[in-house]
Amino acid sequence: FLFFIFLKKRSKYLTLHTIVDYYNAYRDKKTTPTQVFDLILKQIIMCDTREPPIVAVVDCKEKLVREEAEDSEERWKRGKPLSILDGVPVVVSDEINLMGYDTTDGTPETKYSANLDAFVVEKLRDAGAVFIGKSLIQ
Repeated sequence: FLFFIFLKKRSKYLTLHTIVDYYNAYRDKKTTPTQVFDLILKQIIMCDTREPPIVAVVDCKEKLVREEAEDSEERWKRGKPLSILDGVPVVVSDEINLMGYDTTDGTPETKYSANLDAFVVEKLRDAGAVFIGKSLIQ
């Protein structure tokens, strides 16, 4: 799924609901992939620490995500985004292999470390999507 972000800029809100919203915001320099990730990380922490917790993202590797966001930001600065998806934050379900993350299929008994991306992840990564992490299986 995509994150819906509200960025406060000079007392106005920048609302990011769609891929096109992210593309336009990055192109128009209203925000950057790194700024978006920082806001998402704050939201994840806020959701995880509230009572009762809302654990939508079960695994987020901050260092990996930040590197992807910084790489995307550099491409945008050079005016060479990979595609309309470059810098768009994406979370994948836990049953989908995401390199660098464990795949549990919703249960710890089936846990294994993904050493390759699933095909869909590979295609999104090639397009510049920023993988925030893994979500619960629904």
